[in-house]
Amino acid sequence: MMIFDRSNIQQLLRYALTERDSQAITYLLHFMSDIPEVEPVITAQLDQWLTTEPDAVYFFGRTALSVAFDDKWLPYLWASARASLQIVVTQSDSESIMEWLRLIAREPASYQLNDILREGIRLAQIRAHDDGTLGVRLLNFALKRACDLVLDMLNDPPFISALNPPIGIALSTFDPEAVAKSIETGRDLGILALSHALKYAPTNPKVAMIFTPEIIAYIWALYGEEESFTYLIPDFKPSTLIHTLLDASTSWLSEESVHTLFVHTVNADDESLFIHLCYQLTHQDHAQLLAYLNTLYLSGQIAPETIIRSLTRLQEATILSTQEITTILYQLGGLYEWKNTAGKMIIEYLGRLFQQNAGIQLPLEGLRKLHKLTSELRQEPLQKTFLKRIQAMLETQSDDAPPLDFIIELQETVAWSNTLQNHFLSWWRGYMLTQPLSRLQFIEKSFENKRQLETLRGIVQTTIAIRKFLGKRTLSEVAMMVNGAFTLLQMLSDSFDPINNRPLDFDVPTFQMEIANRANDLTAQEREVFAKDLRELAELISTMADYRSKSTLIRREDDIERQLMSGEQDPQSAIDTMRWLAGFLGRM
Repeated sequence: MMIFDRSNIQQLLRYALTERDSQAITYLLHFMSDIPEVEPVITAQLDQWLTTEPDAVYFFGRTALSVAFDDKWLPYLWASARASLQIVVTQSDSESIMEWLRLIAREPASYQLNDILREGIRLAQIRAHDDGTLGVRLLNFALKRACDLVLDMLNDPPFISALNPPIGIALSTFDPEAVAKSIETGRDLGILALSHALKYAPTNPKVAMIFTPEIIAYIWALYGEEESFTYLIPDFKPSTLIHTLLDASTSWLSEESVHTLFVHTVNADDESLFIHLCYQLTHQDHAQLLAYLNTLYLSGQIAPETIIRSLTRLQEATILSTQEITTILYQLGGLYEWKNTAGKMIIEYLGRLFQQNAGIQLPLEGLRKLHKLTSELRQEPLQKTFLKRIQAMLETQSDDAPPLDFIIELQETVAWSNTLQNHFLSWWRGYMLTQPLSRLQFIEKSFENKRQLETLRGIVQTTIAIRKFLGKRTLSEVAMMVNGAFTLLQMLSDSFDPINNRPLDFDVPTFQMEIANRANDLTAQEREVFAKDLRELAELISTMADYRSKSTLIRREDDIERQLMSGEQDPQSAIDTMRWLAGFLGRM
């Protein structure tokens, strides 16, 4: 059994404290566990050393805690740490102060030294009123270890004014060069200088000038490293700076810097930043937002798929109308020369917009361009969409005729697709049927000698023929007129044509006598008109007979009539048309 000797214990403790001998402290702890009388001796001596050499007591406490954690040593650790910091802050150089702060900061959380560390930082802040080097070191240290205390430092004018350059100048005068040099010293001081400047920029144009496109890009780069700034309070985090700048886009931030924000936010994974920026601007000045977006998208800095994605989000957020998006995309197509991969992507997106939104529109030349491009790309559904829009615009024009080169172009661009050809011809027929006769005649004349327009001209000529045939009469009225004409012709035929191939034995005196007896039925002028009409009617019937489709060696007259009646043959004359129309009416 060990024999307790107070003197030996005191001597060993004195040696351990003086020489900072952790092994000696370990021996003393063993003695304490074996001999209860040892502990009062040790604690009494530690109490004495606290007033003279608290750093020695601190060494004892942290050594004891590391050997076997026992919270009875925590009060000694706290008291010695607090006393040591007070001494070192008032009597030592900046390096010693920082060494002590770093020592306490690195201790295990179980030692519960955080409050004492914060006290030490506050004491050092006061000391830094006369020591700019200490102030800079303290700022860097506090940012990582007790970031909220930095706010107190920024609100401490003597502390700020004493700081060594460049950070001291940056925080006090916001000199752009000093801010730039602070950034060069390290990202922590850089972000501190910028966050501090942001508070004054809204009311100080000189400070606002700090936030150039280059500075915006730097802050954005820090934002990309946001996860590495866990030690910062929200006031200093890059994300806070970014959101503050987004809000500033409608007030003090320069147009160049706002453009830089657009470039970065549109490419960000977090789409809400871009939407927030646009939302801010559209409520301030929608025209200005459109100007920014045009500059952004036409700069060539943004990938087409990113542009389309962002425009889709702006449409979903009701920030841009579909018409505004359409206009922007059309301008972009020209930038990408349409036919490359980006241009094709934009054409397809525009096509979908036109398919889904009947109200959007482009100038005729724009639609003409898109129609031609979709033809070259063989995009039948999209081409048909643009063709319909073109046709709708042509229908509203009041010119005498659509430009010939335009009609020729439409004819050629649909030639590759039977579906599009049929659609175009069907539309052309309907379009012609709505035109007045004067315009039809003008169009027919302008199409003359244009071989590629023969089919279209045929439609025009047919429409003109129908107008001449029907005029303003109803079909019922025409039917009555035809019936009257048939009755007259039937009467003439029954009276004077051969019967059973036997010609009439026509006695001229008899016919003359009968007509003479009825001479008083007509006035002299009426007789003259009657004679003229009979003569011209006979000539017309002869001419019509000459123009009819005639039999040949391989086709009999009956075959021709049957084919006209069935619609197998197109009519070539008035008589052909009568037969064809009779068959058509019969099939209706």
